[in-house]
Amino acid sequence: SGRLVETVIEDGAVVGANAVIVAGVKIGRRAVVAAGAVVTKDVEEGEVVAGCPARRLMSVEEYERKRAAYVKGA
Repeated sequence: SGRLVETVIEDGAVVGANAVIVAGVKIGRRAVVAAGAVVTKDVEEGEVVAGCPARRLMSVEEYERKRAAYVKGA
């Protein structure tokens, strides 16, 4: 259509290496996009997504709890 659409990555969001974000998608605050993910839909604030197409895995809070438990046990 020749129309430009805006892709937005909000403050505190993290996008992993080789992730693909389709034009017009919004990545919410503190969201995490895993490496290699293909994001075709908006990612809500504080969500962790991965895969092709990207799907919600968990909240950032849950990810941080699991990571802290893993690091503590290592």
